Amino acid sequence: MRYARLGQTDLQVSAIAFGTWAFGGDWGTADLEEGQDAIEYALSLGINLFDTAQGYGFGLAEELLGRALRERADREDVIIATKGGLRMLHTPPQETAQALADLVAEGKIRHVGLSNYDADQMETFGRFGPVHTLQPPYHLFRREIENTRPSTATWPSWSS
Repeated sequence: MRYARLGQTDLQVSAIAFGTWAFGGDWGTADLEEGQDAIEYALSLGINLFDTAQGYGFGLAEELLGRALRERADREDVIIATKGGLRMLHTPPQETAQALADLVAEGKIRHVGLSNYDADQMETFGRFGPVHTLQPPYHLFRREIENTRPSTATWPSWSS
């Protein structure tokens, strides 16, 4: 398995992430045993980055992932990227950025990442708090990111 640095963090993550959206039941019944077997297989291949969200089955995917990893991996050997919120709340970016910065300061999360933000949204968010990584929309039917060259732009600096 190849590994790369995740965004502006010191984390080394597998080039392939394991997504847990299907575990939430949005595409039919999620089988706990099959999910755990899939996670075990991913770990055996060297995958250490797992993507989940509270919105995947109202927390069901996070719960399944947690159970599977607890039995099969040491916590310091895996990276879990999760997303919060079940409803679009139109919260001002400075409020969200501050809340995430507080969670980092309290040691509850290690890094702040954004999901499905465009460059302007990232720049706005970055004025109010740290942005360490971005998860762009990418799947079989949305592959535009493949035609994008890595940016050499620097994001606004942030300090507490």
